[in-house]
Amino acid sequence: MKPHLTITARLALVFALFAAALLAAVGVLAYHNGRLALEASIAADLRAIAHEKQAAFEEWVREQSADVATIATNPDIVRHLAAHRMGESPALTAEHADVLGHLQHWVGADQSLLALLILDPETGQVIAATDPQEEGRFREDRPYFIYGRQGPYVQNPYYAFAGRAMEAAAPVRASDGRLVGVLVGRLNLAEVDAIIGRGTAGYTTEDAYLVNSANLFVTQPRFIADPAALQRGVRTAPVERCLAGESGVIQAGDYRGAATIAAYLWLPERRLCLVVTRGLAEALAPTRAFGLTLAQMSLLALLAAVALAIGLARSITGPVRQLMRGAAEIGQGNLAHRIQVSGRDEIGQLAGAFNAMAASLHHSLGETARGHRLMFALSEAAQAVQRARTPEEIYRVVGDEVDRLGYHASVFALDKSQMYMVISYLTWRSGLLEIAEKLTGLSAQGYQYPLMPGGFFHRIIVEGKTVFCEPAADSFAEAMPKPTRPLAGQLAAILGIRQAIYAPLTVSGERIGLLTVTGADLTEADVPAMTTFANQIAIALENARLYQEAHQRAEALRESEERFRQMAENIQEVFWISPPDVSQMLYLSPAFEKVWGRPRASVYENPLSWVEAIHLDDRDHVLAALAEHAQGKYDVEYRIVCPDDAVRWIHDRGFPVRDAAGQITRMVGIAEDITGRKEAEQALQRRMNE
Repeated sequence: MKPHLTITARLALVFALFAAALLAAVGVLAYHNGRLALEASIAADLRAIAHEKQAAFEEWVREQSADVATIATNPDIVRHLAAHRMGESPALTAEHADVLGHLQHWVGADQSLLALLILDPETGQVIAATDPQEEGRFREDRPYFIYGRQGPYVQNPYYAFAGRAMEAAAPVRASDGRLVGVLVGRLNLAEVDAIIGRGTAGYTTEDAYLVNSANLFVTQPRFIADPAALQRGVRTAPVERCLAGESGVIQAGDYRGAATIAAYLWLPERRLCLVVTRGLAEALAPTRAFGLTLAQMSLLALLAAVALAIGLARSITGPVRQLMRGAAEIGQGNLAHRIQVSGRDEIGQLAGAFNAMAASLHHSLGETARGHRLMFALSEAAQAVQRARTPEEIYRVVGDEVDRLGYHASVFALDKSQMYMVISYLTWRSGLLEIAEKLTGLSAQGYQYPLMPGGFFHRIIVEGKTVFCEPAADSFAEAMPKPTRPLAGQLAAILGIRQAIYAPLTVSGERIGLLTVTGADLTEADVPAMTTFANQIAIALENARLYQEAHQRAEALRESEERFRQMAENIQEVFWISPPDVSQMLYLSPAFEKVWGRPRASVYENPLSWVEAIHLDDRDHVLAALAEHAQGKYDVEYRIVCPDDAVRWIHDRGFPVRDAAGQITRMVGIAEDITGRKEAEQALQRRMNE
């Protein structure tokens, strides 16, 4: 006979199998959600690292360009070069040592500048250099010479004979504005390696590097021992996407073929790709530990369930069915369901453990979902903020969006002295504010308070870090005058302030104010979302300021152009504007039609059609004068034959308009009808001859 399992054994076996399936389903769900959350966190971390490195790199480039521009204004260097250009020191030999002495202070292997060169502004020849091998060479075809003659210029990294190179250039001008030289600084790219590689040692598999548009490394990768910058190519998926002008995060192999999570960021101004990678195995290591812990917990729970089933087979049949139904609900993802067991025995304890696990998972998933909803809502709010064009519109949008989320917002602006915070906007209802004002005797309109050195708000502004506070009354009190600070708790209760997040408003490293968001269910997890939102508000406020300035300049230009147009169209002489080569007529005043007897439209269509009206005897003379038009020389008298065959004398004069570099950009002229004067001169000549 085949042995039969006892009811206890069968129940234990069935319970064990069911519990295993349930725990596996819950474990897989928890593991999957945990992995997704971790991947999202890693992606956000890598993006933040990439943006931080981009900001540091761009700031370094700006500093080096500014240093070169500052050196270019050194009075001694300017004086020596001006003397050289005036012929007082033709070979720059007398002051050569002095010039090099000034330049040597700025260069060195441990400095940001490896070498400094001074180029002749006409020929591009190196007339002085901290590197003696450079003197006498010609660099007239280099971009840093071509563009450095016009203003500060930074040439992106490229491969030179001695290795990779990057230069910053600036014009050297005499006190009268003459260009007397071009100063070129060869930048120390080891500092770029340090900037891009900074912080990668925190992970054994983390790496960061720059790649140019030719798929060549610009900085040395962490895991390549041989020199690779501008010598080795890389064609990984993140690099190819980045060089296509994209930015994002991807799981792909790196230049070694190792699996990584990579954030790639396109730097359009530098034509470079910034890639930050972290080994996939190391990045997801917490999920493995979580999975192991989950498996251990599931195994313990399973063993406990089997032990209870064996010991209490007959007494637990009913509770087991109830437990199975509840566990099935949880296994199907209904984490809000709770197992109802009346007893306090082991089955009841197991049910309680399941309920606690479900509650923990439900809370965790709820917090994750809430964080995602808040991040999504604030991203939409940030888009609305960016569409606003004035500070008032920005404040209104901020208030509407924060109010829609169930919170209150306050925006404080730093005054010009950077010592006071001034209320710019509040979202509390006027009734609540009136009660608060009566309690404290203060007015919210235009209220300002000093930033106490070392105080709570001063640290936020100086350190530039977003802070979460609970309870908020303690920090709230610092913004109040000392006599009213004991009322901070009552004031916080009236306004419903329980938790608060303080986020500095920062643009390009400059603190411009503070965003305060208060509510009843804010948590520390909301800090990153609020920080991003505050940055978007700061950018929008800066854009609004720039927009208003541009609008004011455009309005002033429009008014100036209108005054010019009215003046030009009311004078009796013919006023005209054209390029130096007379390729087109930019402007011709209405007086032309009265003097020439021809429509202005014909000259706009054919810039030289007016020459056809010139008397044949004077035409060659005028055409010869026009040949010097491009050199800014034009002053000629001639006769024209009007459509009614009347002959008029014209005195036509042109004056050059030059740009900052001294180049002629256009000619402005006046053509005057001098027929009366000519006839008077001819009549006088006839009387004298008689």
